[in-house]
Amino acid sequence: MPSRRFWLICAALVVGGFWFPQAGFPQCDLSIPSGAVTLSNNAYSYCSVSLSAGATLIVAGAVTLNVTGDVDLEGTVDGSGFGGGSFYSISPGPGAGFSGSTTVYSVPVTEYIGGSGASHWGQGGTQLNASPASTYDSSTAPASMGSEGGNGWFSSAGFPQGGAGGALLVINAPTGGVTLNGTLDLDGMPGDSSTIYTMAGAGGGSGGALWVQALSIAGNGLLSAQGGDGGRGNSGVPSGGGGGGGGVVRLCASENFSYDGPVSIAGGAGGYEITVCSGFGCVTDTGPAGMDGIYSNCAPTPTVTPSATPSPTPNPTATVALTPTPTWTLSPTATPSASPTPGPSNNFFVSKNVMGPGSGSVSIFLASASPGHMGVRVYNSAGEFVKDLGEGSPPSGQVRSYFWDGRNTSGGNCASGIYVLYALRPERTDEAKILLLR
Repeated sequence: MPSRRFWLICAALVVGGFWFPQAGFPQCDLSIPSGAVTLSNNAYSYCSVSLSAGATLIVAGAVTLNVTGDVDLEGTVDGSGFGGGSFYSISPGPGAGFSGSTTVYSVPVTEYIGGSGASHWGQGGTQLNASPASTYDSSTAPASMGSEGGNGWFSSAGFPQGGAGGALLVINAPTGGVTLNGTLDLDGMPGDSSTIYTMAGAGGGSGGALWVQALSIAGNGLLSAQGGDGGRGNSGVPSGGGGGGGGVVRLCASENFSYDGPVSIAGGAGGYEITVCSGFGCVTDTGPAGMDGIYSNCAPTPTVTPSATPSPTPNPTATVALTPTPTWTLSPTATPSASPTPGPSNNFFVSKNVMGPGSGSVSIFLASASPGHMGVRVYNSAGEFVKDLGEGSPPSGQVRSYFWDGRNTSGGNCASGIYVLYALRPERTDEAKILLLR
């Protein structure tokens, strides 16, 4: 007869009509027909896993599912914000973003600077106050959660909190199939936004990781390990938080791969900073965005069966027309230009982003892909106009150079701080932030 201890354990494990999963407990099937079940920071072994549409499996921390049979995920798998910086992680993670401050390269400035986004495979968006957070993990065998974004800056007690990173989910089903028809969300969380003027936004958390190894992989559900967006800043440039870097998604099937759903590993967007309007129109400035993560699959190579159709018998009388070898004409070597020549992806170039005593002017090179009006203007971090560096309507493709010596439109020296160069052309607008030190 079972002991009283046995029945007490049974009573503790039965939740809502089904077995609540326990790491290492000898159970075979995990079936979640409705409601929500949480798996946290452990490896779990099952004969099969079934998540019905409308049900939710919460993946908290780093979770591994070792399954001898099939895995059918029709509902929602939620691991968003359950990685680095969350309750389920002992640390913010190896790619944690740097917190905001009021110094740039140890030099005090008057601006409130946003927190940097966390990195994972993709690098987090980094504000001027810090070096980029380190990237990490493997693209072929991911084994890490996402990391936490850097806190924003606040002049009083308390800080806008950086977004937590996404969780890690590993599914091992070497003799079974995995069907991914639901939504699997391992995104990093957005950083907190500022609520008053003397506050800067926090960085977004980095996306988590998914690694699936199975006999077959099918489905068309959404798989997401995006970086979280940076928090909004309220004190101008550069108060927006940086976006978190994207995570890792890896799908490996040994026999059949037919999954064709969307996969999102995008970096998070930078937080809003300020909108500047001029004669060219209005431009909204944001904090730096995070870089994309990586998605890959190792689908089996199709086996090619030789055709049974016999080869045609050669006709000895047939005439074969030979195509003459084309003659290639090499263009003369171009004479190198004394200044950078903008191309399709390099049509805006700034010589440096820090101006100190004796360092000279900043040089800006600009070209437009289409004819029309273009120019460069300087604004301070509060969005106030400082100087027009020149305007005109050059022919398409012609390179124009501009210079800024740290002076305003009246010829006076600008104060130390952060300034924004806006390069405006018919087809787009670019910007660059300059730190001026006196």
